[in-house]
Amino acid sequence: MLWSWTAFALQVLLLLVFSSLTCLIVGRGYGHSLSLVASSQSVTRKKGRHGKRGSYRALSQTRTLIGRELEVIKSQSVFMIEIVGELLIPLILLGVYALTGVLGEIQGVATHVASSPYLPYGLVLAILLVSSISMLSSTSVSRQGPQFALDKVLPLKPSEFVKAKLVLHLLLVGVADLVYLVIALLFFSLSLVHLLWMVPLTVLALFSIAAFGLAIDYKRPMLNWSIPQQAMKSNMNGLLGMLSSLGVVIVEGLALLAPIILFSSPVIGIGLSLLVATGLCLLSWKVVVRHASSAFSQYVRQRSKAEYKSE
Repeated sequence: MLWSWTAFALQVLLLLVFSSLTCLIVGRGYGHSLSLVASSQSVTRKKGRHGKRGSYRALSQTRTLIGRELEVIKSQSVFMIEIVGELLIPLILLGVYALTGVLGEIQGVATHVASSPYLPYGLVLAILLVSSISMLSSTSVSRQGPQFALDKVLPLKPSEFVKAKLVLHLLLVGVADLVYLVIALLFFSLSLVHLLWMVPLTVLALFSIAAFGLAIDYKRPMLNWSIPQQAMKSNMNGLLGMLSSLGVVIVEGLALLAPIILFSSPVIGIGLSLLVATGLCLLSWKVVVRHASSAFSQYVRQRSKAEYKSE
């Protein structure tokens, strides 16, 4: 088993390129796109059927809202450092281990672990466990601060804002996890065929992790912060989001490992874990949309009361 520093250099390069391209593609034309969303309009293709124009319009709105999320993240260096640091935790740990001389011992342990039949399942769960500490979604609303009021007056459904936040989470965390999965499989000389079930399971798990975390932040957002650190590092929603994420990983881990350990059937374990992950996705989507709708309607009621008192 050969440790490849070239693979890690490629990983860093891919993450940097992805982040740069995302910011460039989504961020360009941000102000113009925001005005289009506010006026409930969108650029549509002149050719094609009405259904295609509607799909393009919906895609344009989602892309614009993702751009707003990126603008919020880039507006504060604290947000950038925290989120990028969470994405690069495995690399940071490996760097620390290399400097402290622990990396050699880890390689020795990895040599013995490589022969375990449970290794592929442990790898995907370990990567999901690392992803569960991300506060990207569980502090998403809080990071907006007073700008959250703008979401409530735009002529869009709450589910549209939820969709954009979840897509951003899947893009940033999902791509990073995919890179980690590929490198882990290569490091342990495992077949890349495992990606056929690892990728769907990871995407479904990340969706639930992001949705439950976002639901928590919609339920109790911290909007009145004076310094950006309060929106993330001092925000209890981040910790609650980690706990809910840990719960998702545990449930899906049990669904994956129980049939394999009890019945020696990887097929049943993988199938059951995908089924459970799909169920959690449906549940988390309903939960986050309900909390988002409640947050928006609460604002409307408060504004109506304020207008009534002013009269």
